[in-house]
Amino acid sequence: MLWNIEEQIMSAAASMNINVTKISEHDTELRFQQLSRKYANGTKLFPLWEHLDNDIAVQHPEAWKWIAEYIGNSQAILMFNPSDEKSSYEVEGGENLVKLLSEMFNVEFYVTNKNNEYLLCFNHHDVLIACGDATEWIKKYENIQD
Repeated sequence: MLWNIEEQIMSAAASMNINVTKISEHDTELRFQQLSRKYANGTKLFPLWEHLDNDIAVQHPEAWKWIAEYIGNSQAILMFNPSDEKSSYEVEGGENLVKLLSEMFNVEFYVTNKNNEYLLCFNHHDVLIACGDATEWIKKYENIQD
C-alpha cells in the first residue's frame, strides 16, 4: 500500500494551522504541461526532473529546507510525480511549505508559483534542482558540502 500524500499534507496542515488549498487533478495536469513546455522541451515523461533543460542542481540532504528562503512570503504550488499524487497544493509562504514537507515521508516533489516563473525539484538523490528564476538563487549553494 502506498502512503497517501494528500492525507499527510492535510493532516500536517491541520495540526500546524497552515492554510493549504488543494488544486484539482485536471488543473495540476495542465500546470505540469505548462512547466514541461517551459523547462523540459514538452516531455510528458516522469520524473520530470530527469528531462529539464538549463537547470542547476545542488546535492545536499538538507537542500529541500532552503526552498523556504527562495519562496519567502509568496504563494507556492507543491506538486508531485503523478504516480505518487495527482493533485497539487497551494501553500502560503516558504516556511509553511517546509514545515509541511518536514512532516511527510521522503517523497520527490516540485514547487512553482502561479506564473511558473521558476521550478524547484527535490529528488530521491537529495538533489535540489532549479529552473527559471530560481537558477540565480541556487548558485550560492553550489559549493556547499554536507
